[in-house]
Parts: sequence; structure tokens; C-alpha cells
Amino acid sequence: MLDPASEREGTAVGATIRDGAFTIERDQGPTPGTYKVRIYASSNVQAPAPAGSSNRKPRPMVERIPARYNARTEEVVEIRAKGGNRIDIDVQPDRPSPSSDSPP
Repeated sequence: MLDPASEREGTAVGATIRDGAFTIERDQGPTPGTYKVRIYASSNVQAPAPAGSSNRKPRPMVERIPARYNARTEEVVEIRAKGGNRIDIDVQPDRPSPSSDSPP
């Protein structure tokens, strides 16, 4: 998903990533400007129910992509009016934080 970086920019647009790539046709794509890149991949597994709540209530799906690529994205791209607009993002998994039991 390309989400406008400010209210002055265009409209959010998105596409499905297949085999590591996506395409948005120019006439359906974003207008020139700055956009935040948000990448989502559902696990098709519901998030656990909060303690004390019903397990039957709908819950969001567990996200497979780290939040730094979607909800807390820092990836920003500039879409130009002319020429090709290629976006390459190397999505990396979150690294487990070192436990307090391990030596420094």
C-alpha cells in the first residue's frame, strides 16, 4: 500500500504482491508526491482473545510482517510524474531481543 505522507498528497493505493513484485498501472496509481510504504501479510490466524473475553468474538488476524513495515512504517518513497517508479523494499524479520539471562 502507498499511503500519502501528508494530507496535501494524493490518495492511498495498493496492489497484491505476487512472487515478490507488484504493479500499479499509471492511470490507476498514485499521483506524484511522497508516500509511506505499508506492507501487510495476513497469517489467516486470528489474534488470541484477551483474557476474560469471549473466544467467539471476531478478532484481527495475526500480521506476519513486522510493524515497522506497516503500522509503524518508516519506509517513504517519492513517486515521480515521468519515468519509471520502482520501489524495492528488503523486508527483514524482527530479531529477537537478547534475554537478560544471556551474557553481553
